[in-house]
Amino acid sequence: MPNSSKLTVDLSALAHNYREIGKSGRQIMPMLKANGYGTDALTLARLYQDLGAPYLGLSHVSEGVALREKGIASPLFILAAPPFEAEAVVSHRLTPAVSTLEELKALEQEATFQKTTLPIHLHINTGLNRLGASPEEVPTLIRYAASSSHLIIEGVMTHLAAAEDPAHDPFTQKQLSCFEASLAHFTTLPRFIHTQNSPGTLRFSPPTSNLVRIGLALFGYGVDSLSPTLTLTSHLISIQTGKIGETIGYHSHYRIEKPEMKIGVVPIGYHDGIHRRYGKEGYVLIKGKKAKIVGPICMDFFMVDLSDIPHPEVGTLVTLIDTSLPPELVASWAQTDVRELLACLGPRIKRTFIPPKAERRDYGNAASLQETRNSIEKNPTPRQCEPTT
Repeated sequence: MPNSSKLTVDLSALAHNYREIGKSGRQIMPMLKANGYGTDALTLARLYQDLGAPYLGLSHVSEGVALREKGIASPLFILAAPPFEAEAVVSHRLTPAVSTLEELKALEQEATFQKTTLPIHLHINTGLNRLGASPEEVPTLIRYAASSSHLIIEGVMTHLAAAEDPAHDPFTQKQLSCFEASLAHFTTLPRFIHTQNSPGTLRFSPPTSNLVRIGLALFGYGVDSLSPTLTLTSHLISIQTGKIGETIGYHSHYRIEKPEMKIGVVPIGYHDGIHRRYGKEGYVLIKGKKAKIVGPICMDFFMVDLSDIPHPEVGTLVTLIDTSLPPELVASWAQTDVRELLACLGPRIKRTFIPPKAERRDYGNAASLQETRNSIEKNPTPRQCEPTT
């Protein structure tokens, strides 16, 4: 019986969710940053490429380079492309979001040197204050790009700060209004206009937006019409018996209060993304029953109380995430969210994939993933935009 920990990704469910979200009429840019939210960016890129996604979204230039080197031909959008990475952006045919004049100049110089034309998306900062040009800087950037024979503004974007929270809807509407005002600087609007991430897509419908950047929602969480996609499992590798008064784990903080406790050892720990904070309220499922985490979570292991589990054995399956134990609940134990939970799942956890039912091509499996890892993937008078805070 295998004792390795495994994250299983249902590609049929991912494809269903992609199509379901697409019913909004807007094109979808699947976001594959952070190794596809902790799954495998290459496998997901192959899936969405086959589904006809107009763009695949990433955060860093290195992520785009890795996918190009693995044969992904789809347009790749890069959220952050500093000037010193211009050569890689141009040579790997990446499409950067541009925030500064310095970035534009570096990209133009490199595209000129490589005798090519580079599509770019202009990023407007409307309040997230992380990346993007201020609304006041937008006319300068548009004029510079328009004067270049090697740059094409193919898209324009902003990033919503709190679209998931109704309490912040006035601020979200302020961001959207500021973005719409900034569009007046274009004599002709770019091909792609995108403002919404997953929560923004579910709660807002800006009239000019025709592309949405979807990350977590593609995995099916928090929306009834979407299908959950992930299962995280492991196995018991040892069973101990503890007596009343004895302690479990480092620092002797957890003390056994029942006459006897069967203790199961699960070979996954905080190095694998199971944060110590999960242990305060956390549990796993074994044979359909709850087994509470006992003692502090270690780097490589954690322990569970097997008292209510009938006939546990070494090799018995342990479920950490599935439809009965959703990642939203697991993340809440550590006072975090599903994005952090998934993105932090470590490399020792084997990734496996259930291929789409209608197709049997190799989208990825445990063996192919290991091979992948081993081989490393003129402007009208503008409307005034109220300053954001």
